[in-house]
Amino acid sequence: MRIGEKVTYRLAQRPGSYVIPEYVRPVYTLLDDLSIATTPAPANVIEKSVADVSFLAGMLPDKFCYHLPLYHQHQRLLQSGIQLSRSTLTTRAIDLLRPIVDAQAQHLLQSRVLAMDEVPIKAGRQAYFWPIYGEDDESVFHYAPSRAHHHVQAFLGEFSATLLSDGYEAYAAYARHNAEVTHAACWSHCRRHFEAAKDSEPAASTEALALIGALYRHEEVSRERGLTGKEKLAYRSAHSEPVVQAFRAWCDRQYHRPDLLPSSPPGQGAALRSGAQGKPAGVPGRSRGGDRHQPPGACPAPHPHGNEELAVRLDGDRCGTHRRHPKPARYLPPPGRGPLHLPGRCAAAHQRAAGQARQRAYPP
Repeated sequence: MRIGEKVTYRLAQRPGSYVIPEYVRPVYTLLDDLSIATTPAPANVIEKSVADVSFLAGMLPDKFCYHLPLYHQHQRLLQSGIQLSRSTLTTRAIDLLRPIVDAQAQHLLQSRVLAMDEVPIKAGRQAYFWPIYGEDDESVFHYAPSRAHHHVQAFLGEFSATLLSDGYEAYAAYARHNAEVTHAACWSHCRRHFEAAKDSEPAASTEALALIGALYRHEEVSRERGLTGKEKLAYRSAHSEPVVQAFRAWCDRQYHRPDLLPSSPPGQGAALRSGAQGKPAGVPGRSRGGDRHQPPGACPAPHPHGNEELAVRLDGDRCGTHRRHPKPARYLPPPGRGPLHLPGRCAAAHQRAAGQARQRAYPP
């Protein structure tokens, strides 16, 4: 006598399968003129392709949602006995997503705050992704063959809000040429330089990390309280702004230390906020390239062997006889304190000009 039943469940899977729909179209001969007529073929997303829209609807999410490379999908097709043109899997199918990407890119530019970066990739040769992240938790990855400055203008266009970035000069240059843009430097990028300097500059790194950590704690409190809008702004103005001002004053003192090299980690960290008065963090100042990235109007660092830095410019090519492209000389040390490094072809003329400049700067 049966008194009941027990049910056991297991998870099973039916292997994915491919089907070949068959569309039969009758062909007729017209008796009037003996011409041949038939109905048109069913419309397809990609013209003259055997890939049905259902196939593309499965392939594109596998690529962009589940990160299954297209060449892996092509191998899976070959294992099932199906040979499909690689162009169908790449250019022709991905182009179907371009209207979505363009619409999302335009929507990103309406954000009040954008975060932007550039990431090197291997695409046959060196190339770059330029990801942009908006306030609605969406991102677009733009592709460019290089890291040139003009790509920032091409991708952002007439953006007119706050741009958050690292210390790459391309973003600061974009902000300088667009008055409606507020450039906000990234605190994480600033902090990592002081983390790297714990061994070489333990005292300075501890002071910097303590100030930056205070900002992080204020942000944590703001999130715990659920502050938004004007309340969040008021809290930051009362608590975070004094910390930022103290950090800027500390960076100014470190930035003018005669024993601090620009290429050292604390020097780079202090340079990230050089010339950034009125901005959330810093903009590129003196970095690995020396004064190459220094913003216009920023004060140069003092000469390590004198009261001020020498601003000496020498004509680089053929002593200025044909082309006059002034090239800046490096720091000119006092006599007996190291060799001179001067650009250009005519070294003798440069040495004479540098010697005269040095005599004016360091009179006997």
